[in-house]
Amino acid sequence: MRKVYSEPHIDTVGAEITKDGMFVLPGMKLQMESHNSDEPYAVLWYVVPLLPLPIGRISDHETPGFWVTLVLDPEGEDFSLDLRLVTLELKGEKYFLSSFRGPVGSYGGWRGVCDNPSTSPPRSVKTFFVKPLPVTEWSCFLMKFDSPAPPPEQTFIINVNGIFKAGKPFIVPPLQFQKNTGWRMERVLW
Repeated sequence: MRKVYSEPHIDTVGAEITKDGMFVLPGMKLQMESHNSDEPYAVLWYVVPLLPLPIGRISDHETPGFWVTLVLDPEGEDFSLDLRLVTLELKGEKYFLSSFRGPVGSYGGWRGVCDNPSTSPPRSVKTFFVKPLPVTEWSCFLMKFDSPAPPPEQTFIINVNGIFKAGKPFIVPPLQFQKNTGWRMERVLW
């Protein structure tokens, strides 16, 4: 089925992107995925006959708040993260994170564990972060802005300003999200 989603872009000359979609920065790889996709219809495919059966509309932006996944893969052990400094710029407004889940390490695989809201209860960004959290290995965070999730057609910017290397700010260019489309296949086994 055809999926409409927001895709991040870094406006930096020569920015390298790995085949799995991670932005390569000096000393760290970073990946971000927004949870505001829109698929026209969910479809169940029957084996016999091969006839699609629409079962309704799927849309991430109908859930409360705007959830975003952040994956960090540092080189070395001198990185830290303060989620209080991550911001969303949407329609001229600036939003800060309200809660998060994680970090989840690489043992879980980020799409299955980090994106699953039932893996852990959300923690408040304001009460949890009294100082930056060490990020010494591949880590994944599921983060929530108290903003309605924008439709995939809406351009927005996420500033990841809370990364530090050896106690000094680690500059990450703003991530501008723009509409993209692609195919997605779902299998239902029963």
